[in-house]
Amino acid sequence: MNHTIVLNNQPLCIRQLTGKDTHALFAYVNTLSAESRSRFMPHPFDIHHCFLVCNGLLHQVTAFIAETAAGQIVAYMLLKEGLNSGEQQRLQQLYVVAGQPCCTFAPSVADAWQGKGLGAAMYPLLEAFIIAHTAYRVMVLWGGVQAGNQKARHYYKKLGYQYAGTFWYNEMDNYDMIKTL
Repeated sequence: MNHTIVLNNQPLCIRQLTGKDTHALFAYVNTLSAESRSRFMPHPFDIHHCFLVCNGLLHQVTAFIAETAAGQIVAYMLLKEGLNSGEQQRLQQLYVVAGQPCCTFAPSVADAWQGKGLGAAMYPLLEAFIIAHTAYRVMVLWGGVQAGNQKARHYYKKLGYQYAGTFWYNEMDNYDMIKTL
């Protein structure tokens, strides 16, 4: 999937990560503010994990980015086959995803691009990719969303995600959210 969108009069290429993106991804995750980093935790932010993600070697993950014409990554979204053990235990107890092909979704947008529509512009492209290329029919937020993160909760609700339950993690309330495609 290669698709160009224009936001703030700037063309951005939405595409799948490749092995050549390791250093650009490492630069991206290390420019995130402490607050953004605390809300996005699917993997450590070291060069080794960036290499694993870019080369498709981490958790059966498919990763997508938005990058500027200069090659700077400004958004990063992960799709993981199936559920993590925590989500699996919580959601199967609720009978929310039983027997349905699921993927786990983790989005991240650079601080300077947050609130400008980039996540909302990227998401339909990812969803179209999922529908066209996978059997996944349920999307689950990777690690849920922190209850205090009102911007993210609003974003997910706008995309059609529904609350599926609450859980306590990292000394705070979190919500599991899912979307059926």
